[in-house]
Amino acid sequence: MSLKHPRIALTCLALAVAGAGTAVAVGAAVQSDQPPPEVHAVRGAQPDTAVIDGLGAFREPLATVSDGSSQGKLERLLASAANDGLAVGNADFDLARAVPVVGWSAEAWIAPAGDGACIYLPDPVDGYGAGCSTLEQIDAGKAYSVLFGGGLPQGKVMIAFLVPDGGEAPRVVHTDGSVTSLAVRSNLAAGLLSSTDKVETDGAGLDLSLFKDPTKVRGVSG
Repeated sequence: MSLKHPRIALTCLALAVAGAGTAVAVGAAVQSDQPPPEVHAVRGAQPDTAVIDGLGAFREPLATVSDGSSQGKLERLLASAANDGLAVGNADFDLARAVPVVGWSAEAWIAPAGDGACIYLPDPVDGYGAGCSTLEQIDAGKAYSVLFGGGLPQGKVMIAFLVPDGGEAPRVVHTDGSVTSLAVRSNLAAGLLSSTDKVETDGAGLDLSLFKDPTKVRGVSG
């Protein structure tokens, strides 16, 4: 499935968008002088036991969601993706958990799917941008989704990292050299950041300016 952006086409087996006007990069953004990473399709809908055991979010009790979203709403929005056999639509939404997006008024979601988990980022136009990563990618600190363009404030990028149980919070490096941490809740760290920021984990470093000028991005993976 591919998502068209005015200056870039993002193609990924683990990518779906319910809404319009924004783009989602899933996995790892790659500059044009590097080969795109291998795309991994998360298999099936029934989550593996290892995913439930490895991500405490899915063992937590359900909490009230301030924007009125629900597991049922996600399931309806991503129904077309499920029909296409994509993990973002086939996730177990009964186990979905909502997480606040720092600096934004809506929640992101995390849900298990097969041998991994999916991130659902609130699209300011309508619906959600979504992508999935394997448990191996999550454990390596390389599982993230980025939403940019469209109805987001100018110069801002929405990003969410999947963090394993006991994993360190992603570090945000600002242009003045200061470093802050992105709070982790239910294995997800989500925030609306400046496109001049850089985000670091033990397994990945991500320059958000890639998404300010999408022509620098070659490929994405999930």
